[in-house]
Formats: sequence, structure tokens, C-alpha cells
Amino acid sequence: MKRKTLEKIIYYQNKNNKKPLIVFISGAACDQTLWGFQRRYYSNKDYSTFIMNLPGHGSNNEKALKSIEKMGEYITENLKKLSHKKFILISHSMGTLISLYIASKKVLDIEKMVLIGTAFPMKVSAFLLDLSKSDQSLAINNMIKWSIPERKELYGSQLIGMRLHNFLYRVMEETKKGVLLKDLMACNKFKLSNQLLKNIDIPTCIISGDKDIMTPVTSADYLNGVLSNSEMKVIYDCGHFHMFEHPNNLRNIISKFIGV
Repeated sequence: MKRKTLEKIIYYQNKNNKKPLIVFISGAACDQTLWGFQRRYYSNKDYSTFIMNLPGHGSNNEKALKSIEKMGEYITENLKKLSHKKFILISHSMGTLISLYIASKKVLDIEKMVLIGTAFPMKVSAFLLDLSKSDQSLAINNMIKWSIPERKELYGSQLIGMRLHNFLYRVMEETKKGVLLKDLMACNKFKLSNQLLKNIDIPTCIISGDKDIMTPVTSADYLNGVLSNSEMKVIYDCGHFHMFEHPNNLRNIISKFIGV
């Protein structure tokens, strides 16, 4: 991959090799846009940060990958090229499955993981799969509507001047046609045995929204019970897009966990 191409799909700021590199991993049909505020905050705290658009997402025009395993390998191979030797993985939704896969392989030295809006297994309804196949734009619109509590739908996020539904729709519409279906099918098919999950001994913080329909608290709590070294935090009055609905609360939980 040529350097010019990499600059369009990798958002990497190298500030301090003595601290672990914070790696942000996005969810289905999403790109680096979702992490802008969080990335900037930790960069200002002297952490190096890394976000990579997956193939078919945002500015990455490569052919979309069809499995969580392939996505995990894609990110891992690019991280191995960097000078950093230790990593903190912060991921959302589908990205949390990618984090779990990377952690299970034990190839990278991961100090901590933060799983936001996670569920395991992450089953997707047949209705949403069919809709994603026939009309990706409508599927995205419905996903966002299900993801945001009614009050947030009316009044927007905690970020002044942003109508959250419209913002997320514009971001996710950048996803190449057909990619949402591949993402959702990858989530639906991904499996790790309980033994492999228990073997992941990395300190892990699971963050869930009490009004999250897409990845409900009960599913996140199940994962918390299986992992051997995890804790769980619930953000109240929060749906699936924690980084916009409650950015300060999310940041405070993450900062306390990673020791900022």
C-alpha cells in the first residue's frame, strides 16, 4: 500500500513512544469520524493515537472484508509496522469483536481494552440483514433510529449544535454500497469459545448504555461474566452512540480505567 493511500485511511499521531498507543476501532459502517473528540482529548494528554478506516469504510476504497477475523488481521498487520510495542484498544460495537479477536490471538502486547456498546454473541436480526441487502441507506437510517433514545433523537447529543441522527447518517452513508451487509453478517457469524474468552486476561472495561437496543446491557453483562479480568460500567439515559450522547461521561470512565 502506497504511503499516499495510507495517509487517507490511517489517522496516526505519534506523540510519545513511552506510553502505550491508543488504538480506536470503529463499528459497522463507521469510520474515524466517530472518534474525533476522544482522540483529540488523549492526544492532548500526550498519548499517541491511531485510527484506521477498514476497507470499504470512509476514505478506504479497498475491497471490504467479510469476517471479523480478517478485519482483526488487517489492523494487527498495520500496527506491527509501527514503532510502538504496547497498545490500548478502545472499540465500539463491531469494533469490540475485532478487539476480542486481536486479544485472543495474543500477537500484540495489549495493556488494556475498552469495549463500548458490545454484545457477545452479536446477533443481527434477519430483518436488518435483509434490509441491508435491499436498501443500505434505509437500513442505516433504521439502525440510527434504534440506536438513539427518543429524547436524544429530539434534542440531539451533548455536543452543541449537532443533530445526532443527521450527523451519524452522513457519516455512515460514506460506507461503500454493500459493506453494511458484510459488516452485519461478519458480526452475526463471529464466534469465540468461552475458553478462548476466558484466556483473555487483559484488563478490560465494558461500557454499556442502559437504553441501548442494538447491544443491550444483558448481552454486555454476559460477556463481562465470561471474561476473566473485566469490569462493567453502565451509562444511564444512553443508547448505542456513547461517544456523542455522553462524551464527557464516557471519557471519564475511560480515563479512570487507563490511568490518565
